[in-house]
Amino acid sequence: MIQQTLEAAKALTQAGFAVVPSLPRSKEIRVRGWPDLQLTLDELPRHFTGSEQNVSINWKGSGGRCALDLDVTEAEELAPLLLPLDAPAFGRAGRLRQIVFDCVDASSFSLKYNNEMLVEVLAGGSASLAPGSIQPDGEVVRWCVGRSPNEYAPKRLSFARLRRFAHVVAGAALLLRYWRET
Repeated sequence: MIQQTLEAAKALTQAGFAVVPSLPRSKEIRVRGWPDLQLTLDELPRHFTGSEQNVSINWKGSGGRCALDLDVTEAEELAPLLLPLDAPAFGRAGRLRQIVFDCVDASSFSLKYNNEMLVEVLAGGSASLAPGSIQPDGEVVRWCVGRSPNEYAPKRLSFARLRRFAHVVAGAALLLRYWRET
């Protein structure tokens, strides 16, 4: 796993993502000033040192890319019906959890219902556990089949359109949840 972490960091960097090491089986980043950190391929071995680590995507340094983070099962289920299918996406246990978009004017925000996170947009100042990492519960983060940056470039969207996508998915997720209960 140790060598795989460095290789995952290299692959992400080559695909245009900024990466930063995070603690093993954790989302916690302990690198000072990480939102402004943009590691080159040559610098990666100094930060991904051979100890057990995770790789996080630093959205601020990823060239205008951001992620639509699907936090509830209903959003995961509906996203393929409501969002573009030709965009990079990753998750765990084969589930669609984050879809990558190119949206240079994006800012992070979250949509909640009764204090439960439904959907988030992760942009500058946010980070995500990247493919090649291990979640706290032991699940491995992977690119969804056919949805890596090698297959598709991130879809370019305006922030207004991305915001609408997030609201539609969150609203539809709630409708699906409460429709199933009837």
